[in-house]
Amino acid sequence: MPEERRARDGRVPASLAFTAALGVLALAALTSGPLFRVRSWWNFEDPMGEDVPVVVVHALFGVAAIVVLASGGRWRRLDPAALACASALVAWLLATALWSLDRGVSLRNALQVATSLAVGAAVVVVLGWAGARVVLWLALHFGLGWSVVAIYTDRPGTIDRRGDWAGVFVNRNSLALYAALGLVVGAFLAVELLRGERRRWTFVAIGVVITTALVDVRLIAGSDALTPLVAVTATAVVVFAAVLGRRLVARSVSAARLTAAGGVVLLAFAVVAWSTRGAWLDRLGRRGDLTGRSELWSVALDWAWRRPLHGFGYLAAWGDREFLADVVAERGDALDSAHNTIVEVFLGSGLVGVVALVAFVVVLSRNVGIGALTGTSAESLFPLALFAFVAVENLTESLFVGNQLLVALVGALLAVERSSRSHPFPGAR
Repeated sequence: MPEERRARDGRVPASLAFTAALGVLALAALTSGPLFRVRSWWNFEDPMGEDVPVVVVHALFGVAAIVVLASGGRWRRLDPAALACASALVAWLLATALWSLDRGVSLRNALQVATSLAVGAAVVVVLGWAGARVVLWLALHFGLGWSVVAIYTDRPGTIDRRGDWAGVFVNRNSLALYAALGLVVGAFLAVELLRGERRRWTFVAIGVVITTALVDVRLIAGSDALTPLVAVTATAVVVFAAVLGRRLVARSVSAARLTAAGGVVLLAFAVVAWSTRGAWLDRLGRRGDLTGRSELWSVALDWAWRRPLHGFGYLAAWGDREFLADVVAERGDALDSAHNTIVEVFLGSGLVGVVALVAFVVVLSRNVGIGALTGTSAESLFPLALFAFVAVENLTESLFVGNQLLVALVGALLAVERSSRSHPFPGAR
């Protein structure tokens, strides 16, 4: 286990510290903002995600992660069912390059999804969940801290035309996404610090976490993005429900059945929320069409049903002139994604891809649900919180794409065991 590598005097070995630093850099690069900003210092290629140096940096991190997982059979620590589902999904996304409207785009993104999954899995396998939380928090606030400085020094590109904050990230939604995720991770770090030994550095660390949480809130407010707040709220509700569910499990209620029931309830809630979105979004000062997303989904689904089984190649349709013309005709402007992962997968890989994605999500939800219900510590709820956050965000954004941090978080969830032991996660105390 990762904790067994620590020296008896409590110091962290230099090799583990180096691995943690490498993990911070890899995850920070997957947030795109810092890497894109550094790349723009000497040249700017649009779209930056296809820029050769950017692709090479991500590829190097991905290859390193794969080597780490392969060394010493570390990949065996991943849940077999989840790993099989992830492999099947990636294999099918790769296969779509054979009939894709743009083979290069589909092949590159499928490979990048695979390497991003590997990065997340490697971080947890090597550092454990306790270490992974710290690494993720540092990686997020690398870009968020940079954004604060850039915004308040009025650097070009940090505030969009509407006056909303974007920081060093691609747009305001990305800034708000990572700030919201920073709040979630910070909350678990705060709980861990409060439950630990009372030392001088502990109080300093708690102060830092609370201060950065306030900064995260300010960044979200400055971005004027609603979706991340919905994701944070949903995550809090799911975690609270799991805490209540532990009491039922303690009374001999099956954790597996309770997890399945919870999934059905959440699915029903999502259907109701979607059906009544006009009413509650109006009260929040938002449009019932989700800022034009419903029109976008209509075009994407119409095209998806033209190739219902195999799709047009993963993410390839967004470079097709005819498809973009239909998008512009429907909503007035062109975009580069479906802003919904399920719609995106259906459009790019057909029903086969959707089935593979759903199977993957079901296995992960079962693992994190059972783990959260049978665990005894607050930290053992962390994988469930990540799963809930990622799931909600993917309903209004296409985030299961190459070189995206949330894909790495999904990869981290591969390290959640299906076991119903009291401490089912590596690194849990």
